[in-house]
Amino acid sequence: MPGCQASMILALSSQLRRSMKIVVDLLGAPARSGGMRSYAQELIHAWVGEYSEDRLILVGGSWIAQEFESYPSIKTVCVSGETTLTRVLSQFFRSPWVYFSNRADVLLSVSPVVSPLVPRSRRACVVHDWRHLKNAKEFGRIQRLYRRIWQTSVNRAGFVVAISGKTAQETLSYAPEANVFVVENGRDHSRRWQTVRRNQGHATILTFGHHSNKRPELVIAALGLLRDKVLEQTQLVVLGANAAYAEALREVARLNHVDEQCRFPGFVSDIEYQRLIQSSSVVVLASSDEGFGLPVAEAQYFGIPVVGTADSGLSIIHGLGLIVADPSAESLAGKIFEGLDLGINRSGGREPMNTWADTARGIRALARAATQRVVPGALKSGATK
Repeated sequence: MPGCQASMILALSSQLRRSMKIVVDLLGAPARSGGMRSYAQELIHAWVGEYSEDRLILVGGSWIAQEFESYPSIKTVCVSGETTLTRVLSQFFRSPWVYFSNRADVLLSVSPVVSPLVPRSRRACVVHDWRHLKNAKEFGRIQRLYRRIWQTSVNRAGFVVAISGKTAQETLSYAPEANVFVVENGRDHSRRWQTVRRNQGHATILTFGHHSNKRPELVIAALGLLRDKVLEQTQLVVLGANAAYAEALREVARLNHVDEQCRFPGFVSDIEYQRLIQSSSVVVLASSDEGFGLPVAEAQYFGIPVVGTADSGLSIIHGLGLIVADPSAESLAGKIFEGLDLGINRSGGREPMNTWADTARGIRALARAATQRVVPGALKSGATK
């Protein structure tokens, strides 16, 4: 959070401690949504840790029941089916029904879509990125239609949480009527992971393929350019690519003569994901755009070099410590080799600048202030620079 905003929000937090009942719409964070699900998980876990007296009613996919079943202060309302139509209808009608039937204080959506059926002052949403407007070609027609709702929803929400200063600036550009507040993602969740022993036998490059903006093709091509510089045992692991996309990526690997070095495990369990991050020699985010980039914080916590592309915005969010490459196979190859040469920081990684407890406190303070009609001044154009 920018300094003046942070101080106002935290001052409100200390004054407005009384328990709250909040409906949290997690429908925009499906089970296989990558960073969106991680955001939902970490926010709710931190919220309960900070405000055990609050009553949270969660509306989302079936995964939320098992994830949060150990918390007596949480009630889950599971919506079957994860189609775009089901999500839209549930966000517009099911979530407000849960809000009114439970006489909740606030409806908070972890995505930009929040139902207009709830009074404006009592509804809020979270914005992660605006990729569909910046890079429309990366989205199918149904996805673009769903995301067209975003601008109206964000403009008319009581308050809007932006997960980074970069996202806030973009939000002010695309939704100029929005009441925007920067409440950054936490960066400390990796400290709760079970530590794993690193494999000393070979280097591992980790990248992502669960959305087309991750551009794993560039990383595969970069590995092909590095064949004469790295050992044959060097592996590339591409996480999240579904069956059809994984097959297309295997063909890219074959054409670049690195098919024996590439693995495509798809989506993996949380435990396996944590193991893969910690076992990596370099983590690569070759994205065309990122709202925050949680894997950067995760890898840096363990001292693992991270390569990010110049057009992703990651250098704005994470600053020093990120190895920045142009969005080309040639540039990525050079920067990946630089990361491999740099090696793991054995003395420890980067201490997190912001915790998930900070994130929960910031959003909760805004929610409480909204019920009292004392929300501090929102950001306007230029305020996050």
